[in-house]
Amino acid sequence: MTKQFIAVLAAACLLSCNTVPKTEVLDLPSVRPSEIYENNSVVVFINKHHNKNEKIAATYFEKGQKLEDENREEAIWNYKRAITLHPTLDYYHTLGDILIKDKNDKEAANLYAMLVSEYNIQDEHGWHSNHIFGSPSEDDVFKYLLSNLLQYNYLDPYELSRVVDNGYDLQKMKKRLFGDERFMFDTSGIVYKELSNMFLTDDEAAAYASNPDHFKSFISRIKDTSASYEITTNTVSDFVFNGQYAWDETGRGLQALEMLFLKQKQDNSDKWYMYNIKNTARVNDSVLYVIYSIDTSEYVCPKPMRHIDYTLATYTNAGKMIDAKPLAWQAGDLLAAAKVNKGQIEINAFKRSWKKPYNKADFDNELVSTTAVKSYFLKIQDDGKIVEVLQ
Repeated sequence: MTKQFIAVLAAACLLSCNTVPKTEVLDLPSVRPSEIYENNSVVVFINKHHNKNEKIAATYFEKGQKLEDENREEAIWNYKRAITLHPTLDYYHTLGDILIKDKNDKEAANLYAMLVSEYNIQDEHGWHSNHIFGSPSEDDVFKYLLSNLLQYNYLDPYELSRVVDNGYDLQKMKKRLFGDERFMFDTSGIVYKELSNMFLTDDEAAAYASNPDHFKSFISRIKDTSASYEITTNTVSDFVFNGQYAWDETGRGLQALEMLFLKQKQDNSDKWYMYNIKNTARVNDSVLYVIYSIDTSEYVCPKPMRHIDYTLATYTNAGKMIDAKPLAWQAGDLLAAAKVNKGQIEINAFKRSWKKPYNKADFDNELVSTTAVKSYFLKIQDDGKIVEVLQ
């Protein structure tokens, strides 16, 4: 009985050892690895597949956690694989932290840019904007600023609007940013001074803008000083990005500072603007004017869809603004060209028609026609006031 039992057991073991394991191939939907930092691609995937891959994504994530200390490269690969299968805020935060530890500032900047930026998406209700995982946390905004700063040795002042727009304190953010152990900039260097200028308090900004020497310096850098200046329907959309950057004799960045002389900045101190200074000329010995443009376009939009506003502002010699009026513009259905000649201003307004209803974020559109609407005339008086006149 014993020998027979052993023989049967041996046969069973042999049969079991010869069994070929069955491999099941699963066709799992996923985000392309190259698109995990692209808001729209990730949102489309989440909306379509939701939690379908949640369990298998968790196994990759857990493996990444176990590998962090012994093989950081493998850990990053597993975290990214988890994100491609099931994108979540926690997964992105974990990946972002390890990228920062790995000093991969470029990729970290891309990751946090996705978390702090709004995406544009179309549904049955039309186009709308939103953050992919809700409003970004203060920590997300901080890490976005820090990773960009470490990558480029520079911050675009416009990015600081993310701090204010999301309800966070700018001075607190400055203290945290400048106090980070990775922030190792020479306090006497240009980069540090430029950053410090970007975080000016309202009182500090007011002190700068009220200094006549600063205004004279601002005016002295404007190259076009002709008394005649024209903005046509073809040139109204022209904009030189980064064209406003300059430094004074001490190495201080002037983009954030000279913005304080613009009407829009004076009216909205918390906002940052992309601007070009176009022209300046004198009305008389005590009054001069400046023509500048501001771009509020969607990122990398086509020229016909750019939102550009030109302003003519008059000032005293000390830099106090006397008056300011819209001069020319392009935005959606609206278009206006202008001619300025020795204080006499002609503005020609037009209406533009599009192939389909205009949406600022929808680049898949086509301009059909441009129709003249009206013309009117302004004049700069000797006291700097800008008034409408009849022709």
